[in-house]
Amino acid sequence: MPKRTNDFQKLVLAINNHFASESAKVTESAMLFDPESEQDREIDILIEDEIGGYHLKVGVECTAIGRPLTVGKLAELVDKHKNVGINKTVIVSRSGFAGSAQKKAEKLGVELIAYEAAMEKDWPLDFKVMSNIKPVHVSCELMPDLPLALAKESSLDGFTNGEDYTVVEHHKPVSQFLFELLSSKTGGLMLPPYLNTEHAENEGVSFSENWSFAPPITLRSKNGKTAKIIGASPSYIYRRTTLVGDLKAGIYNNRMVASSVLKSNGIFKESRFTISSDTNQNGQSGFSLSLSLDTD
Repeated sequence: MPKRTNDFQKLVLAINNHFASESAKVTESAMLFDPESEQDREIDILIEDEIGGYHLKVGVECTAIGRPLTVGKLAELVDKHKNVGINKTVIVSRSGFAGSAQKKAEKLGVELIAYEAAMEKDWPLDFKVMSNIKPVHVSCELMPDLPLALAKESSLDGFTNGEDYTVVEHHKPVSQFLFELLSSKTGGLMLPPYLNTEHAENEGVSFSENWSFAPPITLRSKNGKTAKIIGASPSYIYRRTTLVGDLKAGIYNNRMVASSVLKSNGIFKESRFTISSDTNQNGQSGFSLSLSLDTD
């Protein structure tokens, strides 16, 4: 364990004071196991808390060298944190950071902070902004009963009810075609307001859409039969499931980003939450949240 300076002890005390009324645990010179090297690795200051179902770990490294932090030293610290399961890395320096290190840190989501700023930093903020985030898996199903409006002189004779016909003009199954229509209407996320109800987490929320096609589209069955369609009235059902994932956090463009790789029904989904501190026209602070979902 390296000799600790008075500045380091002051920073530990400042962080502890920030968390005095919080549930987070602050550990000086924490030892975490690195499965790759099969040995314990030291983290200068480890901050831990349970947030939104996750055990979140923030690792703080304090550099005592008398020159700007190099990109090589940055990579060494980041690699150490990655191997021991740190969710967010913060590096504190009195001597600044090399330009190349700053660029790499921005890409990696590592927060670089001067010693004086670290003494004043609102350390609990990183935990507070994530306290109500609960990632969910949103599924949308197309019900098998599909009412179709036929063009003149067209017939569904020879078509099997419930079959996923092919849309000839678009070279894709009709189920995919109808999902894409819904996605284009809802902006791609397919997250209607009424999804935020208890029904979505139980039996699901059902609704219907009426699509008109001009010119008509052609459906082809597996046995080669075709029919011209001028409309469809599919029924969809939304379901929402709370998920547990491995949360990672970082700073990107001065915004804190949390991401999780989530698993539901054997399929991996990735959700990214971006939370940033904002100020409105009245000078009051707040938070903005943007969300992106992989719906494949």
